[in-house]
Amino acid sequence: MKLPTSVVIGGRPWPVISDKSIDGGSWTSSPGEIRIGPHKSEEERMIWLLHEIFEAILAMGNHRFECYPNKDNDLFIFNHKELIKIVNELYGAIRPILPMTGKK
Repeated sequence: MKLPTSVVIGGRPWPVISDKSIDGGSWTSSPGEIRIGPHKSEEERMIWLLHEIFEAILAMGNHRFECYPNKDNDLFIFNHKELIKIVNELYGAIRPILPMTGKK
């Protein structure tokens, strides 16, 4: 599956950019973009894309916190009602790239 050109997070499009200069993936909230590095397979690239989308949604919703003293291991906190909102946001972001889109 090819990477989409953009996804919608927080009601606005975020460009998805292939970036050979990074390892893995990254996202920035301003201007709102996701960068995906080169990987061994398309499946691995899609896993990184989902990781970055999900992390951006959680961070934008104030569910991500730095873990002290290990700042490289963020903590994500949300309850079940918040999970429902998060999953709806995730679905909205990936809906255009799901194979079932438009099929009944």
